[in-house]
Amino acid sequence: MLRGFGAAARAAGASHLKGLPSFDDEVKVAATRPYQVVEFDGHRLDIRLKVVVRDPLGFEHEFEMERVWLLVIINVCTHVVIGYHIVLASEYSRYDVIKTLENALEPRCPKSFSIAGLGYGAHDGFASQRMPELAYAVWDRMKLDNAKANLADDTSRALCEFVECLVDAGPRHSPDERPYIERFFGTIASRLSLRLPGYTGSHPRDLRRALADPRGNLRLYVSLGELEELVEYSLASYNGTPHSRLNNATPLEAMEFFVRGRQTMVTWLAEHHRGTLCLMQSARRCPVRAYIDQGIRPHINLHGVRYTSIVLATSAHLIGQRLLVYMNADDLRCVRAFLPDGTELGVLDAQGAWRVVPHNLKLRQEIRKTERPASGPT
Repeated sequence: MLRGFGAAARAAGASHLKGLPSFDDEVKVAATRPYQVVEFDGHRLDIRLKVVVRDPLGFEHEFEMERVWLLVIINVCTHVVIGYHIVLASEYSRYDVIKTLENALEPRCPKSFSIAGLGYGAHDGFASQRMPELAYAVWDRMKLDNAKANLADDTSRALCEFVECLVDAGPRHSPDERPYIERFFGTIASRLSLRLPGYTGSHPRDLRRALADPRGNLRLYVSLGELEELVEYSLASYNGTPHSRLNNATPLEAMEFFVRGRQTMVTWLAEHHRGTLCLMQSARRCPVRAYIDQGIRPHINLHGVRYTSIVLATSAHLIGQRLLVYMNADDLRCVRAFLPDGTELGVLDAQGAWRVVPHNLKLRQEIRKTERPASGPT
């Protein structure tokens, strides 16, 4: 005999319990305008991912990922997804959280699709893509859970000092605290990951896991490029799909109603921050090196690759000093460097073929794992 509703619900297969009715005197303020409240969370996509990448010499490398995260920021009032980021790692980090913030702030540009049949519908897209005036719009309050990456010093600094918003950190695994984004992830799971080859299932006994198993054949897994296109398409179409909670208006229509129809007040990121979103990240301190006896000019080393510029290569007085380096882990062809006193040194380019081939940090690390020790001088 089970005692209590909680034990009975778990025995019946419920994954979580709905919160008890609240009788607090203080009523929670609902979002009544765009960018008043946004919700952030990460959702693990239950798929196995094939990544194929060409190294700087043109050779293909193929490897498998079993953990893929989708980080999303959703506008509570209008239900518009304003930013997202895909993470290829067992857990997402504070860098990934900040990268999602950057994606939500920057102007959105339409992407080209290589998969037949995919494209933006007449009502699809993202807020700043459909309404350019919403580029660099900031929110008043962000609701997130208390995961380690969400509460890291870098994340808090980016939100409180750079974006200048309030942070509302609630408990983990509490869907009632962030109902909009939890409901959104349920929609995306049913539309996207459940239908893909390589679906791993939500638990080991999930029948759909066996039905979608490619039996070790990497050719049948979804590739990284395909996943990026499918996620872009899914989120853009979500923003253009009528919602019953919006009286059958689409999220983008609701956003346009408030911003252009009612001319609701929107706050924007300060002008001087817009060109330096990378400063939300913590800087890496990289020493300037040079090998005079070999004729190698000043440079820095970052993740196994040399970076330099005309300015740095001709600045012998900087040898031994530590530069503040900000990188975009999604494109490591170049980084931005600052002197110890905060003066900007400029952009440093990766040397060799690494400067030509677009690649992110994860792909560079995977390529370097497969590198063989050199048998002679290079």
